[in-house]
Amino acid sequence: MDLKEYYESDNRDHMANYATGHYLERNTRQAEMISKHHFSSVIELGGSEGGLCGIVASQNPGIRYHITDLTDAAVSYYKTKFGNSENVTYSKLDADADHIDWGKYDAFFCNSLEHFKHDLRLIKQIPKGTLVSICLPNFQCVGHYRTFSCTDDIIDRYGDHIDFIEMEMVSVPPTRFTWLKNAFVKSFVFDIVNWCMFHMCGGTVAPMVTRRKWICVGRKR
Repeated sequence: MDLKEYYESDNRDHMANYATGHYLERNTRQAEMISKHHFSSVIELGGSEGGLCGIVASQNPGIRYHITDLTDAAVSYYKTKFGNSENVTYSKLDADADHIDWGKYDAFFCNSLEHFKHDLRLIKQIPKGTLVSICLPNFQCVGHYRTFSCTDDIIDRYGDHIDFIEMEMVSVPPTRFTWLKNAFVKSFVFDIVNWCMFHMCGGTVAPMVTRRKWICVGRKR
């Protein structure tokens, strides 16, 4: 199974899980950080379950929000979730290969940039002054081309292109049953350790290796 097939295999129940719990808290906090800045038209790449889109679009009914994903499964999910929305549109888009009309947008959001093979090529295309919000992990998982152990790693990779205004760390729990899906890949042992430690403690404390993500907001240089 290649990466595209893996992403397409995610079902609606799996995607919906990412709109709850710690990920809901992450999306809510990210929306709060974004709300401090002016923007009118958003493109979100790799939107997954659409959690951030749902919050930002509902809080800002006057904006236009275009959410995209690589898979037909996600786009089908958006049709159900946002089909009656007046300010959300959606489409299938492979950001590593497809053309993006950047002139239509003054804000760029992406919580899955670690899944993009050509991340720097993409970031360089964004027009100067565009509001940027990304969320980046410290943990390895299927499809992660890179991880970030600290904010310095993020600045080292993207600081020449993004003027970061605010960066905040949030913790996320190991995903239940992720290890079943990730068998025979390099994250297999990592996920087993995380899953076991989390559930041995009744889900009340962080696992031995804490999964973290950094919410970042800035402007394109």
